[in-house]
Amino acid sequence: MLCSTEPQYCKTPLDIAFDADGVTITTGPEQHYRTAYSVDAGGFRSLLADKFDLRDFGLHTHSRSSFTHMINVPDFHEVSTSQKAANLPFSVAEGTLHHVFEGGWLWVIPFNNHAAFTNPLCSVGLMLDPRMHPPQNDLSAEEEFFAFIERFPSVAAQFRNARSVREWVRTGRIQYSSKQIVGDRWALLGHAAGFIDPLYSKGLYITLTSVSILAHHLLQAHHNGDYSRERFLPLEKTTLAYIHSNDRLVANSYTSWGTYQLWTAYSVLWLLGAYTELVKLFSIRIQSMEHGKINQQQLFDQLQQIKLAGGFADYDRVAHTIDTIIEAVDLTNAHQVATAVEQIQVFFTQLTGCHYLSRLC
Repeated sequence: MLCSTEPQYCKTPLDIAFDADGVTITTGPEQHYRTAYSVDAGGFRSLLADKFDLRDFGLHTHSRSSFTHMINVPDFHEVSTSQKAANLPFSVAEGTLHHVFEGGWLWVIPFNNHAAFTNPLCSVGLMLDPRMHPPQNDLSAEEEFFAFIERFPSVAAQFRNARSVREWVRTGRIQYSSKQIVGDRWALLGHAAGFIDPLYSKGLYITLTSVSILAHHLLQAHHNGDYSRERFLPLEKTTLAYIHSNDRLVANSYTSWGTYQLWTAYSVLWLLGAYTELVKLFSIRIQSMEHGKINQQQLFDQLQQIKLAGGFADYDRVAHTIDTIIEAVDLTNAHQVATAVEQIQVFFTQLTGCHYLSRLC
Protein backbone atom coordinates (compact mmCIF):
# COMPACT_ATOMS: atom_id res chain seq x y z
CA MET A 1 0.00 0.00 0.00
CA LEU A 2 2.72 2.45 0.98
CA CYS A 3 4.93 1.86 -2.07
CA SER A 4 2.38 1.44 -4.86
CA THR A 5 2.69 5.04 -6.10
CA GLU A 6 5.82 6.62 -7.52
CA PRO A 7 6.89 9.64 -5.43
CA GLN A 8 6.23 12.97 -7.14
CA TYR A 9 8.68 15.71 -6.24
CA CYS A 10 8.35 19.47 -6.77
CA LYS A 11 4.57 19.16 -6.82
CA THR A 12 2.84 21.86 -4.79
CA PRO A 13 -0.77 21.02 -3.88
CA LEU A 14 -3.03 23.90 -4.87
CA ASP A 15 -6.31 22.41 -3.74
CA ILE A 16 -7.71 19.31 -2.07
CA ALA A 17 -11.25 18.07 -2.64
CA PHE A 18 -12.97 15.32 -0.67
CA ASP A 19 -15.82 13.03 -1.63
CA ALA A 20 -17.31 9.80 -0.30
CA ASP A 21 -14.88 7.64 -2.28
CA GLY A 22 -11.58 9.45 -1.82
CA VAL A 23 -9.48 12.58 -2.17
CA THR A 24 -8.48 14.60 -5.24
CA ILE A 25 -5.27 16.62 -4.96
CA THR A 26 -4.74 19.30 -7.61
CA THR A 27 -1.18 20.47 -8.33
CA GLY A 28 -1.79 22.40 -11.55
CA PRO A 29 -3.91 22.63 -14.69
CA GLU A 30 -4.99 19.12 -15.62
CA GLN A 31 -2.75 17.72 -12.85
CA HIS A 32 -4.86 15.73 -10.44
CA TYR A 33 -4.03 12.86 -8.10
CA ARG A 34 -6.47 10.51 -6.39
CA THR A 35 -5.86 8.96 -3.00
CA ALA A 36 -7.85 7.33 -0.24
CA TYR A 37 -6.52 9.60 2.51
CA SER A 38 -4.62 12.88 2.82
CA VAL A 39 -1.98 13.54 5.49
CA ASP A 40 -0.93 17.19 5.70
CA ALA A 41 2.52 17.72 7.23
CA GLY A 42 2.90 21.20 5.75
CA GLY A 43 3.67 23.04 8.97
CA PHE A 44 2.08 26.38 9.83
CA ARG A 45 1.05 26.97 6.19
CA SER A 46 -0.92 23.73 6.10
CA LEU A 47 -3.26 23.64 3.11
CA LEU A 48 -5.94 21.79 5.09
CA ALA A 49 -5.70 24.14 8.07
CA ASP A 50 -6.32 27.07 5.71
CA LYS A 51 -9.05 25.28 3.79
CA PHE A 52 -11.07 24.41 6.89
CA ASP A 53 -10.10 27.48 8.98
CA LEU A 54 -8.62 25.29 11.71
CA ARG A 55 -6.08 27.57 13.36
CA ASP A 56 -6.40 28.27 17.09
CA PHE A 57 -4.16 30.91 18.66
CA GLY A 58 -5.64 30.80 22.16
CA LEU A 59 -2.50 29.48 23.86
CA HIS A 60 -0.66 30.51 27.02
CA THR A 61 2.84 30.80 25.56
CA HIS A 62 3.88 33.99 23.77
CA SER A 63 7.26 34.01 22.04
CA ARG A 64 8.91 35.29 18.90
CA SER A 65 12.19 34.17 17.38
CA SER A 66 15.34 35.35 15.62
CA PHE A 67 17.81 32.73 14.44
CA THR A 68 20.71 31.98 12.11
CA HIS A 69 23.85 29.86 11.68
CA MET A 70 27.16 31.28 12.88
CA ILE A 71 30.86 30.54 12.93
CA ASN A 72 33.49 31.53 15.51
CA VAL A 73 31.25 30.83 18.52
CA PRO A 74 33.55 29.58 21.30
CA ASP A 75 32.80 27.14 24.09
CA PHE A 76 31.06 29.18 26.80
CA HIS A 77 33.63 27.96 29.33
CA GLU A 78 36.33 29.84 27.40
CA VAL A 79 34.70 33.21 28.05
CA SER A 80 32.90 32.62 31.34
CA THR A 81 32.79 30.11 34.20
CA SER A 82 35.18 27.22 33.58
CA GLN A 83 33.96 23.66 33.37
CA LYS A 84 35.83 22.86 36.59
CA ALA A 85 34.38 25.81 38.47
CA ALA A 86 30.89 24.86 37.28
CA ASN A 87 31.52 21.31 38.54
CA LEU A 88 30.34 19.76 35.28
CA PRO A 89 31.48 16.33 34.02
CA PHE A 90 31.54 17.64 30.44
CA SER A 91 31.62 20.93 28.61
CA VAL A 92 28.33 22.71 27.93
CA ALA A 93 29.46 22.84 24.29
CA GLU A 94 28.94 19.07 24.04
CA GLY A 95 25.19 19.61 24.03
CA THR A 96 22.67 22.39 23.52
CA LEU A 97 23.40 25.41 25.70
CA HIS A 98 20.37 27.35 26.94
CA HIS A 99 20.85 30.86 28.28
CA VAL A 100 17.64 31.71 30.17
CA PHE A 101 16.56 35.11 31.45
CA GLU A 102 13.39 37.03 32.26
CA GLY A 103 11.07 36.88 29.28
CA GLY A 104 13.12 34.61 27.04
CA TRP A 105 15.99 32.29 26.28
CA LEU A 106 18.80 31.80 23.77
CA TRP A 107 20.03 28.54 22.26
CA VAL A 108 23.57 27.69 21.17
CA ILE A 109 23.87 24.40 19.27
CA PRO A 110 27.40 23.76 17.95
CA PHE A 111 27.82 21.27 15.11
CA ASN A 112 31.61 21.17 15.64
CA ASN A 113 31.66 19.86 19.19
CA HIS A 114 33.43 16.55 18.61
CA ALA A 115 36.84 15.46 17.32
CA ALA A 116 35.59 14.18 13.95
CA PHE A 117 33.51 17.23 13.05
CA THR A 118 33.38 18.45 9.45
CA ASN A 119 30.78 21.17 9.99
CA PRO A 120 32.04 24.41 11.59
CA LEU A 121 28.59 25.91 12.02
CA CYS A 122 26.69 26.75 15.18
CA SER A 123 22.92 27.19 15.33
CA VAL A 124 21.97 30.27 17.34
CA GLY A 125 18.48 31.49 18.18
CA LEU A 126 16.90 34.06 20.46
CA MET A 127 13.38 33.52 21.83
CA LEU A 128 11.59 36.49 23.41
CA ASP A 129 8.15 37.12 24.87
CA PRO A 130 6.92 40.02 22.68
CA ARG A 131 4.76 41.35 25.54
CA MET A 132 7.92 41.95 27.57
CA HIS A 133 10.40 42.43 24.71
CA PRO A 134 8.53 44.00 21.75
CA PRO A 135 10.23 43.70 18.36
CA GLN A 136 12.58 46.55 17.48
CA ASN A 137 11.53 47.01 13.90
CA ASP A 138 13.90 49.92 13.41
CA LEU A 139 16.75 47.41 13.71
CA SER A 140 17.61 44.43 11.55
CA ALA A 141 17.28 40.99 13.17
CA GLU A 142 21.06 40.83 13.55
CA GLU A 143 21.28 44.30 15.07
CA GLU A 144 18.48 43.51 17.49
CA PHE A 145 20.18 40.27 18.55
CA PHE A 146 23.52 41.88 19.35
CA ALA A 147 21.89 44.87 21.04
CA PHE A 148 19.84 42.56 23.25
CA ILE A 149 22.67 40.30 24.43
CA GLU A 150 24.68 43.31 25.62
CA ARG A 151 22.43 43.11 28.70
CA PHE A 152 24.31 39.94 29.66
CA PRO A 153 28.12 40.44 29.57
CA SER A 154 29.03 36.74 29.60
CA VAL A 155 26.59 35.98 26.77
CA ALA A 156 27.84 38.96 24.77
CA ALA A 157 31.41 37.72 25.26
CA GLN A 158 30.53 34.37 23.69
CA PHE A 159 29.45 36.14 20.49
CA ARG A 160 32.11 38.85 20.42
CA ASN A 161 33.84 37.42 17.31
CA ALA A 162 30.93 35.42 15.90
CA ARG A 163 29.43 36.14 12.51
CA SER A 164 26.43 34.75 10.69
CA VAL A 165 26.83 32.74 7.49
CA ARG A 166 23.19 32.70 6.42
CA GLU A 167 20.34 35.18 6.40
CA TRP A 168 18.81 35.94 9.76
CA VAL A 169 15.18 34.90 10.20
CA ARG A 170 12.92 36.95 12.47
CA THR A 171 9.35 35.95 13.24
CA GLY A 172 6.29 37.24 15.00
CA ARG A 173 4.56 35.14 17.62
CA ILE A 174 5.05 31.47 16.68
CA GLN A 175 2.41 29.68 18.80
CA TYR A 176 -0.60 28.03 17.17
CA SER A 177 -2.80 24.97 17.51
CA SER A 178 -5.78 23.59 15.59
CA LYS A 179 -9.46 23.27 16.43
CA GLN A 180 -9.50 19.88 14.77
CA ILE A 181 -6.70 17.44 13.88
CA VAL A 182 -8.56 14.79 11.88
CA GLY A 183 -11.60 14.67 9.60
CA ASP A 184 -13.14 12.31 7.09
CA ARG A 185 -10.18 11.16 4.96
CA TRP A 186 -7.65 13.69 6.31
CA ALA A 187 -5.28 14.38 9.19
CA LEU A 188 -2.81 17.06 10.26
CA LEU A 189 0.61 15.78 11.28
CA GLY A 190 3.37 17.34 13.36
CA HIS A 191 3.75 21.09 12.98
CA ALA A 192 0.73 21.21 10.67
CA ALA A 193 -1.31 20.51 13.81
CA GLY A 194 0.43 22.99 16.10
CA PHE A 195 3.65 24.35 17.54
CA ILE A 196 4.60 25.95 20.85
CA ASP A 197 8.31 26.74 21.18
CA PRO A 198 11.70 25.09 20.49
CA LEU A 199 12.23 24.84 24.26
CA TYR A 200 12.45 21.18 25.38
CA SER A 201 12.18 19.99 21.72
CA LYS A 202 8.73 18.50 22.32
CA GLY A 203 7.91 18.88 18.63
CA LEU A 204 10.08 15.84 17.91
CA TYR A 205 8.24 13.80 20.50
CA ILE A 206 4.82 14.88 19.22
CA THR A 207 5.70 14.09 15.60
CA LEU A 208 7.19 10.66 16.35
CA THR A 209 4.20 9.58 18.42
CA SER A 210 1.72 10.97 15.88
CA VAL A 211 3.37 9.08 13.01
CA SER A 212 3.15 5.81 14.95
CA ILE A 213 -0.52 6.28 15.83
CA LEU A 214 -1.46 7.47 12.34
CA ALA A 215 0.32 4.57 10.61
CA HIS A 216 -1.46 2.05 12.84
CA HIS A 217 -4.90 3.44 12.05
CA LEU A 218 -4.14 3.88 8.34
CA LEU A 219 -3.25 0.20 8.04
CA GLN A 220 -6.52 -0.76 9.72
CA ALA A 221 -8.47 1.68 7.55
CA HIS A 222 -6.90 0.20 4.41
CA HIS A 223 -8.22 -3.23 5.35
CA ASN A 224 -11.81 -2.22 6.13
CA GLY A 225 -12.21 0.98 4.10
CA ASP A 226 -13.15 3.11 7.11
CA TYR A 227 -11.43 6.49 6.72
CA SER A 228 -13.91 8.38 8.88
CA ARG A 229 -13.02 11.04 11.42
CA GLU A 230 -14.16 8.72 14.22
CA ARG A 231 -11.59 6.09 13.23
CA PHE A 232 -8.72 8.57 13.68
CA LEU A 233 -9.93 10.41 16.80
CA PRO A 234 -7.19 8.84 18.98
CA LEU A 235 -4.65 10.78 16.88
CA GLU A 236 -6.51 14.03 17.57
CA LYS A 237 -6.80 13.34 21.29
CA THR A 238 -3.10 12.51 21.67
CA THR A 239 -1.88 15.40 19.51
CA LEU A 240 -3.96 18.02 21.32
CA ALA A 241 -2.96 16.60 24.71
CA TYR A 242 0.69 17.04 23.75
CA ILE A 243 0.20 20.55 22.44
CA HIS A 244 -1.71 21.86 25.44
CA SER A 245 0.43 20.21 28.12
CA ASN A 246 3.58 21.45 26.38
CA ASP A 247 2.04 24.92 26.13
CA ARG A 248 1.47 25.08 29.89
CA LEU A 249 4.98 23.77 30.65
CA VAL A 250 6.67 26.29 28.35
CA ALA A 251 4.51 29.25 29.41
CA ASN A 252 5.24 28.61 33.08
CA SER A 253 8.94 28.13 32.35
CA TYR A 254 9.00 31.63 30.83
CA THR A 255 7.21 32.92 33.94
CA SER A 256 9.60 31.20 36.34
CA TRP A 257 12.65 32.76 34.65
CA GLY A 258 11.60 36.00 36.31
CA THR A 259 13.52 34.89 39.41
CA TYR A 260 16.29 32.34 39.81
CA GLN A 261 14.68 30.74 42.88
CA LEU A 262 11.36 30.19 41.11
CA TRP A 263 13.02 28.61 38.07
CA THR A 264 15.17 26.37 40.27
CA ALA A 265 11.99 25.07 41.89
CA TYR A 266 9.94 24.79 38.69
CA SER A 267 12.71 23.09 36.70
CA VAL A 268 12.27 20.01 38.91
CA LEU A 269 8.83 19.49 37.34
CA TRP A 270 10.38 19.52 33.86
CA LEU A 271 13.09 17.04 34.93
CA LEU A 272 10.51 14.78 36.55
CA GLY A 273 8.41 14.85 33.40
CA ALA A 274 11.37 14.12 31.13
CA TYR A 275 12.35 11.04 33.13
CA THR A 276 8.81 9.67 33.37
CA GLU A 277 8.45 10.10 29.60
CA LEU A 278 11.54 7.92 29.22
CA VAL A 279 10.19 5.36 31.69
CA LYS A 280 6.91 5.10 29.79
CA LEU A 281 8.56 4.71 26.39
CA PHE A 282 11.02 2.09 27.65
CA SER A 283 8.23 0.15 29.36
CA ILE A 284 6.25 0.01 26.10
CA ARG A 285 9.36 -1.05 24.19
CA ILE A 286 10.16 -3.82 26.68
CA GLN A 287 6.59 -5.10 26.56
CA SER A 288 6.70 -5.15 22.76
CA MET A 289 9.78 -7.38 22.91
CA GLU A 290 8.17 -9.85 25.32
CA HIS A 291 6.24 -11.91 22.79
CA GLY A 292 2.96 -13.31 24.02
CA LYS A 293 2.65 -10.99 27.02
CA ILE A 294 1.00 -8.15 25.16
CA ASN A 295 -0.51 -7.88 21.69
CA GLN A 296 -0.13 -5.14 19.12
CA GLN A 297 -3.50 -3.57 19.88
CA GLN A 298 -2.66 -3.32 23.58
CA LEU A 299 0.62 -1.62 22.69
CA PHE A 300 -1.12 1.00 20.62
CA ASP A 301 -3.77 1.49 23.30
CA GLN A 302 -0.90 2.48 25.60
CA LEU A 303 0.76 4.62 22.95
CA GLN A 304 -2.45 6.58 22.42
CA GLN A 305 -2.51 7.49 26.12
CA ILE A 306 0.96 9.02 26.04
CA LYS A 307 1.33 12.74 26.47
CA LEU A 308 3.73 14.94 28.40
CA ALA A 309 5.47 12.81 31.05
CA GLY A 310 4.12 9.64 29.49
CA GLY A 311 0.51 10.18 30.46
CA PHE A 312 0.91 9.13 34.09
CA ALA A 313 -2.07 10.25 36.19
CA ASP A 314 0.15 10.87 39.23
CA TYR A 315 2.36 13.21 37.22
CA ASP A 316 -0.70 15.06 35.91
CA ARG A 317 -1.77 15.74 39.50
CA VAL A 318 1.71 16.96 40.47
CA ALA A 319 2.03 19.14 37.35
CA HIS A 320 -1.39 20.73 37.84
CA THR A 321 -0.57 21.64 41.44
CA ILE A 322 2.83 23.16 40.59
CA ASP A 323 1.55 24.94 37.48
CA THR A 324 -1.33 26.45 39.44
CA ILE A 325 1.13 27.85 41.99
CA ILE A 326 3.29 29.39 39.24
CA GLU A 327 0.31 30.89 37.42
CA ALA A 328 -0.88 32.68 40.56
CA VAL A 329 2.45 34.42 41.26
CA ASP A 330 2.94 38.15 40.84
CA LEU A 331 6.63 38.37 39.96
CA THR A 332 6.77 41.97 41.18
CA ASN A 333 5.80 40.82 44.67
CA ALA A 334 8.86 39.34 46.41
CA HIS A 335 6.73 37.87 49.20
CA GLN A 336 4.51 36.03 46.69
CA VAL A 337 7.55 34.64 44.90
CA ALA A 338 9.12 33.41 48.15
CA THR A 339 5.82 31.85 49.21
CA ALA A 340 5.44 30.07 45.85
CA VAL A 341 8.98 28.66 46.06
CA GLU A 342 8.29 27.39 49.58
CA GLN A 343 4.96 25.84 48.52
CA ILE A 344 6.63 23.97 45.66
CA GLN A 345 9.45 22.72 47.89
CA VAL A 346 7.01 21.52 50.55
CA PHE A 347 4.82 19.83 47.94
CA PHE A 348 7.76 17.90 46.49
CA THR A 349 8.86 16.88 49.99
CA GLN A 350 5.42 15.43 50.71
CA LEU A 351 5.41 13.20 47.63
CA THR A 352 5.76 9.57 48.67
CA GLY A 353 9.26 8.33 47.92
CA CYS A 354 10.28 11.70 46.44
CA HIS A 355 11.97 13.46 49.37
CA TYR A 356 15.07 13.94 47.21
CA LEU A 357 13.10 16.29 44.93
CA SER A 358 13.02 19.01 47.56
CA ARG A 359 16.83 19.04 47.59
CA LEU A 360 16.88 19.70 43.83
CA CYS A 361 14.93 22.93 44.29
